[in-house]
Amino acid sequence: MLENKVPMIVLTGGPCAGKTTVLSYLRQKLEEMGYTVFTVPEMATLILNTGINPTSIGLSTKEFQQIILESQLDFEDMILDLSGQVQSKGKKQPLIICDRGAMDILAYMEPLEFKELAESLGAPMGELLGSRYQGVIHLRSAAVGLEEAYNLDNPMRHETAEEARTKDAAVCNAWCGHSHLRVVPAMADFAAKRQRVLEEVCAILGIPAPLEIERKYLVANFNLAQLPGFRKVEIVQHYLQSNEPNTEERIRKRVQAGVATYYRATKVLLRPGVRSEREHPISADEYKRLRALVDRKAKAILKDRYCFVDRDQYFELDLFRGEFEGLAMLEIELTSEGQEVEIPASIGILKEVTTDPRFSNRSLAYHGMPHD
Repeated sequence: MLENKVPMIVLTGGPCAGKTTVLSYLRQKLEEMGYTVFTVPEMATLILNTGINPTSIGLSTKEFQQIILESQLDFEDMILDLSGQVQSKGKKQPLIICDRGAMDILAYMEPLEFKELAESLGAPMGELLGSRYQGVIHLRSAAVGLEEAYNLDNPMRHETAEEARTKDAAVCNAWCGHSHLRVVPAMADFAAKRQRVLEEVCAILGIPAPLEIERKYLVANFNLAQLPGFRKVEIVQHYLQSNEPNTEERIRKRVQAGVATYYRATKVLLRPGVRSEREHPISADEYKRLRALVDRKAKAILKDRYCFVDRDQYFELDLFRGEFEGLAMLEIELTSEGQEVEIPASIGILKEVTTDPRFSNRSLAYHGMPHD
């Protein structure tokens, strides 16, 4: 499995979302912040602009999407290699921004066909939704809530507004399950939209500090069948020994679509609901080594996480297993502390527990379930 030392962030979205303009803005601003920015172009457009017409040369949709996926992975790997050389020579911190990523192709294929194709290319879905990309930012199409701004200026764009909305939803749902998916709604003030994207990128990269701002709710009831386009992730989490009361060191195993990825994280509580966080992928061997350093006083946290997008909000519904069977919590990660949250209608909330330390994973591991 590819382990990235250079951050790679995907900028994706529906038709008429403003990706091209935002990408140019991001590159300028991030270079001003001291990054060396590399970009991966939108592969489908790049191929079509060569004059290749799938229909005229007799390619099926599946065959054409395979060409796109192979080209996407090869191009990304080449940029990763070159940017890694920049990093090794002590130059400015490299950063890669992809104009769409590998999972976008799932929006144009049957799920089983895509899964088999990705596996045949050595890039299973668990990796594509795991350690390959550090973050994914989905820009909503203007056709979603800002119909009057939807246009066909791009010669490659031919979708009606309704078709654009369908495609937007399919692309967004393709990325559900990634631990750092952010959804940016369509905005009449485009300057505000691109600034919001910059803030989301900074939050993913930890500029100026990697703050994790979240809201957490204790769930009374839920209906999985009504969750829109969810994706399931199995999580096993262990805590390492730490002498600092507000600091946690943990390792996590995520299993998605049969593929395991591994992470190590350090979190420091700054105030209720706000923590500084540093997380990075590790190898299976490193995970195995760190298992020997697990604090034996802490119980393992086992849970099934259901990831989904509802009204431009990316939620994670955690259903705990093992020691905490029956416990269900809903979480959402925010960009700012004042951001409003709209709870999905299919989930009944018992109470918000953002500021209740007893419901943190760390407290559950060390002290068990609260008894009130």
